[in-house]
This record gives sequence, C-alpha cells and structure tokens, in this order.
Amino acid sequence: MDNWLRSREGIGEKTRNNYAALHRLHVQSRLGARRLRTITPAVLREFLTDLRLEKGLSASSRRQVFTVVFGALKQAVHDGLLPHNPAVGLRPVVKKRSSDQLPAYTYEEAKRYLAAAIDGHNRPGEVLALLMLTGLRKGEALYLKSDAVVLDSPDSHLFVRGTRSQDGANVYETESAKTRKSRRKVPLDEEAVALLKAVRSRTEEDLRGLGVAVPMYVFSTLRGTPYRPDNLQRVHVAVCERAGVRRIPIHGLRHTYASLAAASGMKIEVLSRVMGHESPAFTMEQYRHLYPDELRSVSLGLWTPQTP
Repeated sequence: MDNWLRSREGIGEKTRNNYAALHRLHVQSRLGARRLRTITPAVLREFLTDLRLEKGLSASSRRQVFTVVFGALKQAVHDGLLPHNPAVGLRPVVKKRSSDQLPAYTYEEAKRYLAAAIDGHNRPGEVLALLMLTGLRKGEALYLKSDAVVLDSPDSHLFVRGTRSQDGANVYETESAKTRKSRRKVPLDEEAVALLKAVRSRTEEDLRGLGVAVPMYVFSTLRGTPYRPDNLQRVHVAVCERAGVRRIPIHGLRHTYASLAAASGMKIEVLSRVMGHESPAFTMEQYRHLYPDELRSVSLGLWTPQTP
C-alpha cells in the first residue's frame, strides 16, 4: 500500500491523503495482517459486503475503498509479489442513481435563490450566484483568479484552470482540475458579466479603503484571502431560508444551470463543453430527462406509405 501511494502519479495531495485514511480506517484492520497470496476473490467479496452491512459505508465510500485495494494489489502484481490481481472482476454493487434524481431548482426557485444570494452585496453569496449562472463547481469558482476572467469584450468568458478543495481543516489548491476537459473556457452571459463586474469594482474599492492589495482571487474576504470551501455551506443555508426555497446541496446549483440551459435550447454538445464533462454522452446520461425531444421518432422521408 505504501509503495502504491508513493508511486501514484496524477493525483492531488488531498486525494492521496484520503486514500491513506481509507486504508487506515477500513482496509488495514481486515486485510493488513494477511499474506498477499491469501487474499482471494472470495475474501475480497466478503470484505466488500462487510463494508456495506457492518460498517454501513455509502456507495461512494465503498467505491473509493475498492479503488485503494485494487490499486495496491495491482502494484503488488507489478512488483512481482502476486501472479495476478484477485480484485479483477470485482466491484462494489452500487445502485445507480437515476438522472431525474439530480437535485435542481425550477426556474422560479432559481430566480428567488439568485436574488437572495446577491441581496445586499452578500460577498460569499455571490460565489453561489456564479455557480448558478455558469455551472461551475464550487471549488472551481473559489479558485477563480482575476487574470482568468475577461469581461470587457464582446466574447466575455472565464477560464477554469484549477480547483480549491478541503479535507477536514486542510485546504488544497490543485491547478489540474477534476478531469482533462475540466480545464475549459466558459462563456459568460449578460447576468454573469454584470455580477462579476460588480464583484470586481466593489472588491477593489473595499480593499483600497482598507489599505489591502487587490487579491489575485475573484472572490476574497476583506483581508484579500480566498474563502474556505466549508464557509459556503452556512451561507447557502441562509440564502435558501431568505429565498423561501427548498434546501438542495450546493452542487445542485450546477445541476440547476444545466437544467435551465437545456430548457433554453442549448445543444448537448455545447452544454457538455461548458460543464467540463468528458463527452456529450456523459452529459446526455446525466441529463437525459431534460431532452425528451431527442427520443421522438423522426421521419427520414424516404418513401410515402400508401393508405389501403
């Protein structure tokens, strides 16, 4: 396990620490004392079952634990300690969530939420407003820097170049965003441009008055420092109460953007690029309930059937 964690490339510090914690909490006690050659598919199946029944781990946590075990055993094969990986062919049985269960606001709810988020120039609330107006992930918006935003142009846009995340008390910044296509150019409509211009103007004025240098981050505290990701949850709850809307996860603001963009007629290929998905196929799978017209039959006009 140690060899695998040290040699694993392409993952951030937060992910590496998370894998180590999963090993310590869930893997080491059950499998740590075993000799490698005694870890069979049957042993692993029982282990995965115990994660679900005895420990009550969520589907997401079970998938992550399996990733850790699979990776370590693959490393053992590579190092010549095992002839093959006993985890091949195994995977936690997880009930797939249907796309129509993705939490999102209706058009009217979104209007009320947006108004409450920017009411009174609520500084962290404006982060939440941008999520709804652009479909950004929370960490992408918190990482957003001034030089990545182009507002005074007919082609107003921003560049997503990384993410800001949190694990307990530790906050991490990762320049390489979630996936290859997460590093992307996101177009800005008039509402998003107006919001970001207001944020920029007020931030410069406030910090100049306090004698603080204008920060590199688009969204910052009065000290010029970026927000901690966990601070937004409290703000989100307050905005929901002020707006009188149901409370959905913050990530639901991203789904709200996708829902409203699809309803306005945005093509699936364009929505996929804006959202930073790996492919339009993934976007369609996630939001297929938003495109009922795609399932309607189409006449090719190749022949005209005669009525008997």
